[in-house]
Amino acid sequence: MKTNLYTHLLLTVIAALLAWNTLFKVTPATVHAQSPARYRMVSLMMGESIRSKELSDQVNKAAGNGELVQVVVLEYGNGNAAPYAIFKDR
Repeated sequence: MKTNLYTHLLLTVIAALLAWNTLFKVTPATVHAQSPARYRMVSLMMGESIRSKELSDQVNKAAGNGELVQVVVLEYGNGNAAPYAIFKDR
């Protein structure tokens, strides 16, 4: 008898949730992708070891009229890595 009560309770909860979902539809906010033309990626050519002063100089030289978003280090399978800077043009 107890199992029957739990089954009815569970089915009632499922039915209520389904009714709520169909009666009160929530429309998600529309999201638009940003244009990739506003961003540019610049390779920062470095030697074997990356020192912070050299990296800082390379980033400042590559910045131009842009705002630095992030510096990313892409690692290749053979153990080599290359830093790239991503700028947002103003």
